[in-house]
Amino acid sequence: MKIFLFLILTMSFVFAEIPNSGPKSIIYRSETKAPILRGLAVEFAKNSGESEEVVVKFKELLNKFVETECLLGDFETYKDLSKRAHEILKLKPKDTLCKALLGKVFVHSKVHGDFNHALHLFNDVRKDVNASKYSELTKTIIYDWMMDRYRWYSSFPNGKNLTFTNAAKQLVKTLRSEADVRKQRYLAEHIVDFYTKDDFKLKELVFKSLNDDPGKSSEWIRNLTFGEYRIDKAWKERGGGYANTVSKDGWKGFRENLKVAYQLLKKAHDLRPNSPEPAARLITVSMGGGTEEGIRYWFEQAIKAEFDYENAYHSYLLAILPRWGGSHNLMVSLGKECAATNAYDTIVPWMFLQAALNIHRDKGHTALKATGIYPAIHDVMKNYESFQEKTKSYVHLDKRYVKSIHFLMAKIFERHSHILKIHELYGEDAVSPSVLKSYELQYKKTIDAAYAYSGEADQILKGVEDRIDWTRLSSQKQSYNWDFNKLKDYENVLKDLIDAENIVSNPKSSNYFKSKKSIVNANINFIKGGWVDLSFDKHLSDWLVYDGNFKYIDNKTIEGVSSNSTNLYISHEGRFEPPYAIEVEVETEGTKGKVYPGMILGQTKGPVSGRIFWVDGRRGEYGFAHLRYRPSMGKMITKSNSHKIRVNFWNGYFEMMVDGKQAFRQYQNNLRPLRVGLGISPKSIFDGKVRFKNFRIKKLNLPKLPGKKAGKEKVEFFKQRLNDEPYPYTYLGLAEGYTASKEFDKALETLQEGVERFESMLLMEELSDELRRRKKYLASYEVLKKLLKSKSFLKEDGHLYYGRMARMFGTATNSSVRDGKKAIEYSKKSLKYRISKPQKVYYLESLAYGYATDGNFKEAIKTMKEAIKLTKNKKKVKTFNERLKLFENNEIFFYK
Repeated sequence: MKIFLFLILTMSFVFAEIPNSGPKSIIYRSETKAPILRGLAVEFAKNSGESEEVVVKFKELLNKFVETECLLGDFETYKDLSKRAHEILKLKPKDTLCKALLGKVFVHSKVHGDFNHALHLFNDVRKDVNASKYSELTKTIIYDWMMDRYRWYSSFPNGKNLTFTNAAKQLVKTLRSEADVRKQRYLAEHIVDFYTKDDFKLKELVFKSLNDDPGKSSEWIRNLTFGEYRIDKAWKERGGGYANTVSKDGWKGFRENLKVAYQLLKKAHDLRPNSPEPAARLITVSMGGGTEEGIRYWFEQAIKAEFDYENAYHSYLLAILPRWGGSHNLMVSLGKECAATNAYDTIVPWMFLQAALNIHRDKGHTALKATGIYPAIHDVMKNYESFQEKTKSYVHLDKRYVKSIHFLMAKIFERHSHILKIHELYGEDAVSPSVLKSYELQYKKTIDAAYAYSGEADQILKGVEDRIDWTRLSSQKQSYNWDFNKLKDYENVLKDLIDAENIVSNPKSSNYFKSKKSIVNANINFIKGGWVDLSFDKHLSDWLVYDGNFKYIDNKTIEGVSSNSTNLYISHEGRFEPPYAIEVEVETEGTKGKVYPGMILGQTKGPVSGRIFWVDGRRGEYGFAHLRYRPSMGKMITKSNSHKIRVNFWNGYFEMMVDGKQAFRQYQNNLRPLRVGLGISPKSIFDGKVRFKNFRIKKLNLPKLPGKKAGKEKVEFFKQRLNDEPYPYTYLGLAEGYTASKEFDKALETLQEGVERFESMLLMEELSDELRRRKKYLASYEVLKKLLKSKSFLKEDGHLYYGRMARMFGTATNSSVRDGKKAIEYSKKSLKYRISKPQKVYYLESLAYGYATDGNFKEAIKTMKEAIKLTKNKKKVKTFNERLKLFENNEIFFYK
């Protein structure tokens, strides 16, 4: 509460006016980054040993690269650089710096196949960079380029730790030796951006190394470095949760570290007040209540030192978000101050746009529209465009980026005439698809909608859009009494769309109406029952494309291309409430990397909230996963490029089948999907293609899912499903229902019937367990033997079942079942697998029982002692010692 009040007080001061003149030395552009990067060409010519042709081409690529790096925009500009990089690559350069620059370009180019080039180049660079003749600062830049591979593609762990650790050590070397103030400032910026909070250990390495041996490093750079380290340590102590989840020790550590950070950064500011970096970082410290002066004071100190120091504006805009005690009005006020400077040769007026974008991300377009600032924002964008045209200077802004944000703002503020004017004057090539995509916009669909809204039916269309604003509806904050399963609601929307289309006379609006009617009809047909094809057209009009590149093949097939191992994700604009069955055929082509292609079922806000049900025919694998976590996987006996996935889904429960055979089922109470989509989530290098065919969905007739432990309800539920859906899962669910109802004989009969009908590993496993629980060991053994005939199952999970068999033969109560030789045989088979330490302990224990049952007490004692050495579990050690005493007395162990 004290921190919150402190924030309110610090931000209640009257704004001091932002100066409209002063030093204009954008760190990324004129004084620091650009000259340092261009200076690499001199070092290259001196040290590389490459031919004159390579030196000339390197310099040309470097100059274009610097221009691209110093523009605010999107990485599509790297596609042009990629062509130049390929020309140099054909000359087979050997120099480390050259390979590093090519790798940096290829990582960001998003040209199919370039990422593989980057990987090979960076593998060579990593071996040679430390031994190269380049300066310490140049080596640091090379490591920075290499680390971009992991910043942008974090799912590729190979070499990451080693690269980051060496990069940290190289940074320390450079900090110790660099005396040039301009280069120190470059490094200061580098320290802030070099690591994320996940790399705290590496930041700690930099801090401790520099603290133990500062070398010739300046006091300014050390205080700045240590201050940055203390900020991160404060957040590490606090943790990333909400305030009410933070412990007393967490708060104590947070405040103590912020206090130290304040002292260090203030000292750095006092040493060099004309450098804005310390003051900008003190804005962040102020957000946690860690400074005496407050957020606005340090923002003003930063821009006093450097009027257009971009990081100061970004930090301040973050600090005045409502969640930190600020408000959208404060953000708008800052934006207006920035625009009032009229300094269009700097980034400052653009911060008005940045404030608007931050508000849009924070609360969506509704909050932003309420501010009524579009005319002022429009003026800023037009002034930048005018400045660029007059001077042919793009300052810090890529001209396509300016047009793209202009297009976005016109969409947010519903200025449809402006959208159409941008389209008619400049065409589609003037905007960046990747910028629009990051804000969930597709150019063609936005234009189609603008034509529809430019007619006299805009109020009807607003009503339609409001009623099918799925994000709002799914969060239960709707103003309409909407029922996802009520046919009448969809039919009313369809009627309004038809009325609106009759009013709008512009034929260019026809695609909009065609798409909207198609989406609503899909929902109507879904409610009526039967399969609904989720089909495609050339413009993917019924779909939201979030990531990746998709190609229309025919109305039942699309092809997704992963460039540089990016995600692919496309979502149908209809919203389908479970229970439903959903199917798709998946074909995969490409390299051997791990990739999860399939259906993505999730909530309404993006793909992260959902689960992916995938099959990769190249590797003969299938599974399901939350997109951020390790997947559950299975193996197929035969590999093929094409496989069909089916998922039966109820809220809180799903059943997954691949090619008609069961794969997984699980209760997951937190997943209640309304969005259905297709895509891939690459987990390693993948430059390949995925085809999705025959994507379809149908409503299931049994809406009510019984509780996980509900007996009679479960029996009734799965009995009703047996006639229409005689899957292994149906038999398993029915058996579980009988077990919960304590009708054990019926449970066993159901499992046996399912096993006779299907060669289902799942049912065999469950039947084996059920027989073992009833002490029908030999019957269980026969089922396990049948289970282990599956080659793929034996390869992946055989150790689990060999282990069960070994334990059964080594410890069975019935003396006619106990068989020491078989227990030894199966235990040894289990130990041949690649297994974890706890599993090894279990199998060694089983092996010891086998030896004892076979009369070989010497080996039993030796094996049990080996198991004792491997376990740290005190209870297990005590149990093992008790069994050891039995063996030492020549007695066997068996379950009584």
